[in-house]
Amino acid sequence: MICGVCGNHNPADAVACLRCGNITAPVANSLQSTPQRGLMPQAYSLTLLGNILTVLLPITALLWLLHLSDTGTVPASYQAGISVHVSTMSLLLGAVMVAMIVLFLTWFYRARKNAGLSTWRQRWSPGWAVGAWFLPPVFAWFPYQIMADIWRAGRPPNRRVGAANAVLPGLWWALWVLAWITSFQYQHVESANISVTRYNLNFGGTTLSATFAAAAAIVLAVIVRLVSSGPVGHVLAPVDTGQT
Repeated sequence: MICGVCGNHNPADAVACLRCGNITAPVANSLQSTPQRGLMPQAYSLTLLGNILTVLLPITALLWLLHLSDTGTVPASYQAGISVHVSTMSLLLGAVMVAMIVLFLTWFYRARKNAGLSTWRQRWSPGWAVGAWFLPPVFAWFPYQIMADIWRAGRPPNRRVGAANAVLPGLWWALWVLAWITSFQYQHVESANISVTRYNLNFGGTTLSATFAAAAAIVLAVIVRLVSSGPVGHVLAPVDTGQT
C-alpha cells in the first residue's frame, strides 16, 4: 500500500501511513468513513544516547591506545608497581567497553526502529540490530547493512542510492574488520621437553589492531552524532490529517 500523500510503502494491512500518518485512500481504504485523527507511530529520540556515545567512543579509542602502550612497556619480571598500573588500566578499559557496548546496541536498535518509519527499505528487522553481533557468520556483514540502511534513511531521497552515499558506514566497517584481522597473534613457547604453540585473536591487543579499533571508534562517533542529530534521530510528532 503506497501512501497518497508522502509516497511511503506500507504493509498491506496498514490502516494509516507509517511515515506521515495519512489515513486517506489508498492507505485507509479499509477504514470506516467516520472522521479520525491520524497519529504517527512513536519513534525514539536518539539525542541523549547520541551525545553520550559521541563522548564515550573517543574515550574508548584513547584507552585502547593507552592500554597498548602500557602493556608494551611492562618487563618480563612484572614489577609490582607497573603490574598494578596495567591491571587498573585493563579494568578501566573493560568497564568503559561494557558501558559502550550496552549503550551502542540500545542506540543501534532504536535507530533501526526509527529508520523503519522512513521511505528507505530496511533490509533487516530491528531485532537483527542486536542479534546479528552475536551470530556467526552474519556478524561479518549484517551490522554494516543495517547501519548503511539507517544512514541512507536520513539522507535526502535523491542522495540515498550508490556506495558513495554511504561512505562513512563503509569506512567504519572496513576499519572494524581490519581491527579483527590484525588482532591475530602467534605465540611459541619452549620449556624443557614441552613445546607450546598458540594462535588467537586478541582484539585491540596488537599495535595495528588497537590503531584500527581506535579509528573505527572515532568514525562511529561521527556516524552516531550525524544520525542522532538528523531526521532519524528525532521523535516523529503526531500528524493532523486535517480531519476533525
